[in-house]
Amino acid sequence: MLPDFYKILDVPINATEDEIKIAFRLKAKRLHPDINPSKNALAKFQLLSLAYQTLTDEEKRKKYDLKKIFGIELAPEGAGRRPKHRDPKYRPGAAKAASAGESETYARKEKPQRIIWLENTLFISLLIIGFSALGFAMSDLLSGDGDATEKGITGLIFSMSFLILLIYGWIFYIKKMK
Repeated sequence: MLPDFYKILDVPINATEDEIKIAFRLKAKRLHPDINPSKNALAKFQLLSLAYQTLTDEEKRKKYDLKKIFGIELAPEGAGRRPKHRDPKYRPGAAKAASAGESETYARKEKPQRIIWLENTLFISLLIIGFSALGFAMSDLLSGDGDATEKGITGLIFSMSFLILLIYGWIFYIKKMK
C-alpha cells in the first residue's frame, strides 16, 4: 500500500511547492539521522525525502495523486507492447521454460498431428457416396418413366454439386495443410 505523502509532510492535498518545501525543511531538521537518535530515524527520513521528491515533481505528483486518491495507475509510454524480435521463430517463453527444466514442447504450441489414414478413409467414403448417388441419378434418367426422369435430373444436379464441393474442399484442405 502506498504511504500517504501528504500526511508525512503534514500538508494539504492542494499545497503549493513552496509549502511543501517549508514543511520538508521543518520535518527534516527533526528527523535527520544525525540529529534524531531513534533507531528508525533513517527509515523515516528516507520516507520523508521520497515524499518530498514525489510531491515537488509535477509528473510524479500527478501519477501519485491518481494512484493514491483514485486508484488509477498510468502505464508508461509503450508499456504492454513487446518489441518484435528479428527472428520470426523466437518465442519469449521458450528460454524461460527450458531454464525451468521443462522441455521446449511445453514452451511453444505445436501443430496437432494429423491422422492421415482417417482423413483419406473419410474422403474415399464420401467419394463413394457421391458416385453412387450419381449412378442412381443416371439410372433414373435412362429409365423411360417420366416421374423417374424428373427424379434423375434432381439427383444428377445434387450428386454433381456434392462431388464438386467435396473435391474442391479436399483440394483446399490439402493446400492449407502444406
